Amino acid sequence: MSGPSPPGEQPVHTKESSKSFNGVFTAQNNAELEQAYDVWADDYDDTIENDLAGPGRSPSIEMMAVLTAVVPNGDKSIHCVLDCGAGTGAAGPLIVNAYGPLDALVAFDLSKGMLAQSKARGCYSNLVQGACPDVSAAAAHGPYDIAFCVGTFTPNHAPPSTLPALVNA
Repeated sequence: MSGPSPPGEQPVHTKESSKSFNGVFTAQNNAELEQAYDVWADDYDDTIENDLAGPGRSPSIEMMAVLTAVVPNGDKSIHCVLDCGAGTGAAGPLIVNAYGPLDALVAFDLSKGMLAQSKARGCYSNLVQGACPDVSAAAAHGPYDIAFCVGTFTPNHAPPSTLPALVNA
């Protein structure tokens, strides 16, 4: 936390004051949100590690710990996986390492810039641009054995109605 706020002002957590977050929680529509993530795409992973999660930690690693507790590493019944809100695709290589080879690993994201980062990782079979809760464009590549989200259920992003859409994808 930063130092005490002046009287009458709300405290600001230093991790949320990063200029990288500009527009992410204040976007008024999906076009503005997409633009904010397009601008952030090149620096996103560094921001997450250095300003949010901390060195050596990442939301994708945390997600994998939870996922592999439910679906063990090496489970050969996993063939098709949906990464909803894929962002830069940081989870993709971890999924392939745990369950690969896969028939399909699909990155679904609002931002073209983020999907370009996902593509650069070389592990996604399909890149699908779209906005939650409508995952129908990604569902066309299913059915999925696993559908997961990392950091997608946050303010101004995926609404709760995304959950049933993912279950049915």
